[in-house]
Formats: sequence, C-alpha cells, structure tokens
Amino acid sequence: MTNKRFIHEFVDHSADGSLSFIVEALPPARIKLDVDDEGGGFWFSANREGWLHFAKIAAELGRGDYGDGYHFHVDENFRWSGGAPEFTFEVNNEVS
Repeated sequence: MTNKRFIHEFVDHSADGSLSFIVEALPPARIKLDVDDEGGGFWFSANREGWLHFAKIAAELGRGDYGDGYHFHVDENFRWSGGAPEFTFEVNNEVS
C-alpha cells in the first residue's frame, strides 16, 4: 500500500459567490453525469483528473463560508448549463 495525500489550498471566495477556480471540467478532466431513465440510477463517471476536480469543488463548498442555497448548474459533461437538462449542486445544511 502507498499512502497518498490530497491537499487543496484555496482563497475563500464565498463572499463573492464564486469558487477559487472554474467549476467546468475542462481537459484533461472529464466528468460525465447521467440518469438512467429506465432503472432510476444516477451515474457520476470521471477520469482521475475529473475526480480530483470534483474533490476540489467539494472541499471548497465544505470548507468555505457558502450559505444555504448557494448552487451552480452544469450539463451532463460538467460544463456550465445552458438550460435543461441540467444538474444542480447546492449547499444545504438542513438536508435530511
């Protein structure tokens, strides 16, 4: 086994309503979101760079001072959404 470490230092831009980097998964990161209409499953598929990109987003949303309701929308390729269909990621501390 090899110990691996993940560090993501960032400037908290929550007061501006933004993250410290572009949310879109740009190459070499690749992320694909999909909902199986027949089986009802949700798929989040990514290459290694895509998973690290998503981990940075999760770290900033979890450690920053983003208020309830802060959200962003992306399409199935984790790029800014131009409308439906889209996936919404939201900070919600009251989620049950």
